[in-house]
Amino acid sequence: MKKLIVYLSYLIILGLAAYGFQRFFFIWVEMSRFRAADGPPGDITLIEKVYYGFGYPILFFLLFFYLAHRIVKSCKRNHIYLSKRILIATNSFIVIYLLVRFNLYLYDIVGW
Repeated sequence: MKKLIVYLSYLIILGLAAYGFQRFFFIWVEMSRFRAADGPPGDITLIEKVYYGFGYPILFFLLFFYLAHRIVKSCKRNHIYLSKRILIATNSFIVIYLLVRFNLYLYDIVGW
């Protein structure tokens, strides 16, 4: 039962963080595009698209990988043995979703 509570807590934290991160990212890009409308050089450059589309989701993965590592370590001290694979797998699924969503948004294929 304790394992289930920890897994669900991590999933809820990861989901809320991903949602907040995605919303913040979309607002950030829209602000960049709004400023670009005032003058040259125009829209977001290709380098910025690559950086935003791949750099930020990878950073998200690294932060939550560290969080998963800390959770497993602290639970081990309390005699709750968790599988790090499950935590990393959920983290990977969320990051793949963010990669696809961010790139579709950056290249104007889908909106919010």
